[in-house]
Amino acid sequence: MLGCCMCAFGKIWLVPGIEVVYLQGFNTSEQKQIKEIVTEHADDFKQKWNEYFSWF
Repeated sequence: MLGCCMCAFGKIWLVPGIEVVYLQGFNTSEQKQIKEIVTEHADDFKQKWNEYFSWF
């Protein structure tokens, strides 16, 4: 299970490439899982971001 408390947070850039800026409050296993999920779904995240912001 990923970070069960509100004291865990992070920042990951998707462009120009996937780069973890910080992941605070997550243990090593959780950080690995987060990185895997972001890598696996990066294209989906970027697509949804572009769809959302194309309305403005």
